[in-house]
Amino acid sequence: MTFSSAEEDAQRRDFTINGMFFDPLEGRVIDYVGGKADLQAKILRAIGDPVARFTEDKLRLMRAVRMAARFEFPIENQTAEAIRGMADQLSVVSAERIADELRKMMTHRNRASALRQMDELGLMNQVLPEIDSDMKGLPQGLPSAPTGDLWQHTLQVVELLQGPCWPEPVPVSFPLAFAAILHDVGKKRSAAREQDRYTFHGHEHIGKRLAGLACRRLKLSNQEANRIEWLVERHQYLSDAPVMRPSKLKPILVHPGIGELLAIHRADALASEHSIEHVEFCERILRETPPEELNPPPLITGDDLIELGWEQGPLFKKVLDAVREAQLEGTIRTKSEAIEVAGEKNMELL
Repeated sequence: MTFSSAEEDAQRRDFTINGMFFDPLEGRVIDYVGGKADLQAKILRAIGDPVARFTEDKLRLMRAVRMAARFEFPIENQTAEAIRGMADQLSVVSAERIADELRKMMTHRNRASALRQMDELGLMNQVLPEIDSDMKGLPQGLPSAPTGDLWQHTLQVVELLQGPCWPEPVPVSFPLAFAAILHDVGKKRSAAREQDRYTFHGHEHIGKRLAGLACRRLKLSNQEANRIEWLVERHQYLSDAPVMRPSKLKPILVHPGIGELLAIHRADALASEHSIEHVEFCERILRETPPEELNPPPLITGDDLIELGWEQGPLFKKVLDAVREAQLEGTIRTKSEAIEVAGEKNMELL
């Protein structure tokens, strides 16, 4: 059996601030790698030859960015240059390990700083190539007064992002942060320029598809992917909430992800210097409206229609959807009224 010394062990670790030991018997820090000096100088430096350290584990390329952002330390020049030179080698790391490192980055308050550094060091194209292909170079603002490109806007959204306030304040989750990064990823593929403005019709549906591809590439869980896709596709849905019909607004207000959706709406509006009235409107409804009013039990079901002698078929869903819409609008409140609406809708569809 071969044992290494404490100094040899320290030399194989990643960064100097991680390479120190504490002797509990003597109550002192043992530092073979200059970690105390770098900690006092607030700098992140690889131990020894940075290329050698990153060659031992390519995930350290991302870990350097995460730690630098977390502690708000600059990355020492040689360490940063090694990351730039080896960025394309991150591709040999498993998707699962990359995703796990990304989760740690994106759930920290300095997530926007981490994204900027990943981009500057050439790592972003290895993790999220969508940034280069679908965000950079797309102007924000009016054609006559551009305000940067879509990537700069996205960074602002991520920087302003806060955890959901409903039903209780919670920290930013990974799906929420990831959806904030990709919320506008469909814009470049749907962009059109009119005389005085840009249009992006349907970009939320394209964005959902692209976000789904990114989720699968990183091998995220189905639960994470489903929430991310839902948030990306709905990131504009509540913009007109104060004038939306109740039958369109209520179902999304009772969705389990409503708190995160409102968080994206808020950050996106603030980053665009728009009003957050629609967010405050939804939050007020959620606070003041009883749950049974937002999501009342259906007045009738398919079983009720069968009991009435209806023949089960493709019209069932359309009929029941019409009844549910009328119920949420508040135009019907009883089972007999629901049956009457069902009959009228059935006649209309025949």
